[in-house]
Amino acid sequence: LDLSRNTRNCFLTGSPDSYRNIIGKGLRCLLNVPNTEVYKNAHHNSGRFCFQSSGPLGEKITSLRISSVGQLQHHFSAWNIQIVRSFHTSPLFQAAPVPLFWIIVKPAQKLFAIILGRSIRNWWKALPPNKRELLKESARKNKWKILLGVSSLGVLFVVFYFTHLEETPITGRARLLVFGKDHFRELSQMEYDMWMEEFKSKMLPETDARYQVVERVVGHLSESNKDIPQVSVLKWVIHVVDEPGVNAFVLPNGQVFVFTGLLNAVSDIHQLSFILGHEIAHAVLEHAV
Repeated sequence: LDLSRNTRNCFLTGSPDSYRNIIGKGLRCLLNVPNTEVYKNAHHNSGRFCFQSSGPLGEKITSLRISSVGQLQHHFSAWNIQIVRSFHTSPLFQAAPVPLFWIIVKPAQKLFAIILGRSIRNWWKALPPNKRELLKESARKNKWKILLGVSSLGVLFVVFYFTHLEETPITGRARLLVFGKDHFRELSQMEYDMWMEEFKSKMLPETDARYQVVERVVGHLSESNKDIPQVSVLKWVIHVVDEPGVNAFVLPNGQVFVFTGLLNAVSDIHQLSFILGHEIAHAVLEHAV
């Protein structure tokens, strides 16, 4: 469309029973443009128009006329094209920037420095005068060795940090991984064995209705996301624990634990799907145990 002035123009599609709230001056919007029904937003000064229809796809719209107070009419033709709406996600949240991190850590660092400083000062005061002079003389003689040692520790820390960075699956973000993949799997297995030992007498059987609900939800989530390699490669094993606590967690090896307290707390299956999807995401992204 080529409309006059600085107005914004867009074509949108949607189901017959979907509506959109169009805001902002000079916005013209076509929603499944019909050749029968036209709805005008009756704000003469804003120049806002909205067209909506449930007509058949592929029907050509010819010689429609848009006009508003003080503006010329415009003739145009368009095709009613179906547009698949893209999946909407919330904005990405990056890690806290260095200034914010420093604001949070600074109070703890200050307390630690006070305690350490007082301890060193008390130790220094307790030393005999001759011992103090010997230590001062030794520090003056070895100042370059001390500086080299401190610098070496700093370099080792930097090297360790950058050699242990890894790209997070799916998101591609860099993260520090202290343990290797093998150690990570061993930790996951150790935690799994610990939970199984603790809850071995409280596991619900597969015939229980609550177990079957969780099984359907997990099955639906894994099937809907099977195009993600990290989801399809794992075998998701369900454990429903008869515990009143409101809790659920998924280990990185695909072991899903759900407490009956959580099943009693959620109001419908959609809330349960949301919670389990969140927990499965932790396993998919290989977050720490």
